[in-house]
Amino acid sequence: MSGTSSGELQRGCADRVGIAVHDLVVDGRPGTGRPWQTADVATEPELAVELRQAMSNLRWELGLAPLSDADIGGPAAPPKPGEGARGHVNRWDGAAGLDRPLALVGPTASGKTAVVLALAELVGSLEAVAADSMTVYRHMNTGTATPTAAERARVPHHLLDVVEPHEEFSVARFQRAADRAFDAIADRGSRAVLVGGTGLYHRAVIDALELPGRYPDVAAALEAELAAGASVESLHARLARLDPEAAGRMEPANRRRVLRALEVTVGSDRPFSSYGPGLGVAPPTPFVQVGLRLERAETARRIRARFRAMMEAGLLDEVRSLLALPRPWSRTAAQALGYRELAEHLDGKRSLDDAVEVAIVRTQQFAVRQERWFRRDPRVSWVDGHAAPHEVAERIRAAWAAAGSHGDLGHSQAGMDHGSATEGGSGAFRTQ
Repeated sequence: MSGTSSGELQRGCADRVGIAVHDLVVDGRPGTGRPWQTADVATEPELAVELRQAMSNLRWELGLAPLSDADIGGPAAPPKPGEGARGHVNRWDGAAGLDRPLALVGPTASGKTAVVLALAELVGSLEAVAADSMTVYRHMNTGTATPTAAERARVPHHLLDVVEPHEEFSVARFQRAADRAFDAIADRGSRAVLVGGTGLYHRAVIDALELPGRYPDVAAALEAELAAGASVESLHARLARLDPEAAGRMEPANRRRVLRALEVTVGSDRPFSSYGPGLGVAPPTPFVQVGLRLERAETARRIRARFRAMMEAGLLDEVRSLLALPRPWSRTAAQALGYRELAEHLDGKRSLDDAVEVAIVRTQQFAVRQERWFRRDPRVSWVDGHAAPHEVAERIRAAWAAAGSHGDLGHSQAGMDHGSATEGGSGAFRTQ
């Protein structure tokens, strides 16, 4: 870090850990109305994990030795049986209309940020929680369309720029952080909107999913068995003996799902199926869910135009700067669309024109997968996203205000399509 003054270094460190410290200290301990205290570290594994990560980042910036488990709270503990999300149903128990939280979904480039900004002008105090697996990363703002400082000044956004590109960021970690953010928003008396296109992040929050822990030793042992010649089908047969319900939910040759279910079943000494029925059910939720509906051709056009604009805004230089960081990108960050293709160009593996075109096409394909994910949820009501943001916001605000307590929106809101949008037919998505 030659050429960096002590003051600049200290300010940089403060920026890097500020969000984590604010969530943990300023917002207070969820559900207690009091700040976190030192004694909480011994009884709250999640606090130990978050503080360890924040302190590790700080020590790395200062060139100090890494933390050991003894430095803070001991090693992270896996979730206890029956312990999942704290659950947010009670937070909004009995709430109706605008007092319920909103969840705004839609494919990438559908205009969600613009709609949130317009919505804030209609409903007053509004804060957003970003449900995006890529905008949690710092230094990746251009290619992820992270809301700008000016946009964040108009509507506070939570869970942006939370971790460094070399860090993994799990669904469970997102769920805990989002839960704290919603607690803090409720304490301030603001209205809340969950906005983003990462489907599993979205479901983890709106349905308070109970998320199994990670058991790396068990996972490594299972991988070793496969490397030694065992088949995925033989592991599926073992899963069927331990947890027949979970085994019945997956194909015997689905390596990823079989390994994960066995890892959890063996590691937690608890059936994988006991963590819930999965994503195939749509239980009641306090969130009023609204999706932005666009023709696929229009989504594809917007994605192409936006990526070209990102290139003009310096995306290639942003990727070059990321590649110059001393630590490699995490597995998650490395999947960011646009970044990996441009990194391949800078590594001499693609021409720039090819990298740009491949990134655009992959993003368009990703948008179709997002659309299909959210379309499967019958609780989402759809509004035409082709209109101007303020018009879309007015329709959403009317639907939000008319929503009853913990139930479907009903079928009376003008301009809204209710239930699962199907391909073909009036007001539906159409295949191209």
